Amino acid sequence: MIAKVDSLMKRVQQLEHFEVENKKLRIENTDLKHRLSKYEHPKNSNNSSIPPSKDENRPKRKSLREKSGLKPGGQKGRKGNTLKMVETPNFTEEHMPLYCNCCGESLENVPAEFMGKRQVSDIPKIEIKVTEHQM
Repeated sequence: MIAKVDSLMKRVQQLEHFEVENKKLRIENTDLKHRLSKYEHPKNSNNSSIPPSKDENRPKRKSLREKSGLKPGGQKGRKGNTLKMVETPNFTEEHMPLYCNCCGESLENVPAEFMGKRQVSDIPKIEIKVTEHQM
């Protein structure tokens, strides 16, 4: 009978030890589930109102272009293209200064000297034209 009691006492001690360990593991399990939940369906700028700068682990966008080793922009020796000047512009504006920028004297009686010209091309405003057909 004493051997049975000793055996049962050892079993009770083992159960108490397992209960304490079980409680610790449950707490750890809850903590790990909580930490894992943010990776299962994380909120990011694609599925919520979070700005892209706040995205965790946001992907680094890498260009698919291969590097050429050249500097950006036009290379030396390249012939550039520009909008050609037209012979007869629609409007011409003459810009004549009224006074000298250095001394402030009037330039009204000084003969004008041509310095150069440039042209600005403007695209006309797009307007809706409506035609009413009556019968």
